[in-house]
Amino acid sequence: METATLLLLGLTLFYGLIILIYTRVNRDFRGGRLAQLSKIIIFAILFIALADLTVFLKGIFAKDAIMSVKLLMRLSSLSILAFGGIKMTSG
Repeated sequence: METATLLLLGLTLFYGLIILIYTRVNRDFRGGRLAQLSKIIIFAILFIALADLTVFLKGIFAKDAIMSVKLLMRLSSLSILAFGGIKMTSG
């Protein structure tokens, strides 16, 4: 296996572990601010993981299209964190 593929596999496992931890937090602290915060973090991590997994689209789409999708996913993740944080602090 290539080094980049192993790194991507490791990152995917790491993202999965983070999502598992925060889903448990979400389940344990249902209805509170901590549950809302864990949902925000889960969605942000999902978008970051999707951005990293766009590497597998290399043979299907052009390089510019893949970079655009990756950029949109990362911007979506940052937007989720920003707007979720604003909602948490103002509410």
